[in-house]
Amino acid sequence: MHRPARGIMQVMVASPPELERSASNDAVFAYLDPVGPTPPGRERNPYLDTGHHPDIVERVWRDLGAELPETARCRVNGNPVLAHHTSGAVIAFPRGTSYALWIPPGERADCDLLTRHTWGNATTTDLTEVVGEGWRWGRFDAREPGWCVAAHRWWDHDR
Repeated sequence: MHRPARGIMQVMVASPPELERSASNDAVFAYLDPVGPTPPGRERNPYLDTGHHPDIVERVWRDLGAELPETARCRVNGNPVLAHHTSGAVIAFPRGTSYALWIPPGERADCDLLTRHTWGNATTTDLTEVVGEGWRWGRFDAREPGWCVAAHRWWDHDR
């Protein structure tokens, strides 16, 4: 018997608010394609209706965001992301069947996650080129939630 991943199908979650575009998140806004129109007759399910694999959305919002304030869950162009809500800085986002997270400067030396990802169609995306310094592709590494907490704390200071 097939079970949906950790309750995604059982609970339809209302979409968190759209993040305002700012200097700290402009590159992510430019990179993430806008999500299409809301499905007719119902509210958009951010796990199923945004063009990203539901397990990846779950990884970003539930796993990486587990220790972050609820306000860290928001949307960019309709895409589910984690962000520091006060500064507007995005710290993690899904991209189809992968996800990216921003590693704060003090944590980068210990981070062995890659900046480049080669997709199934043989194209490669280098996060440094498309969203900037400090971005890495996730790989379900147990250290990633801690890096997201560190990133959120880093943005707590005036930047």
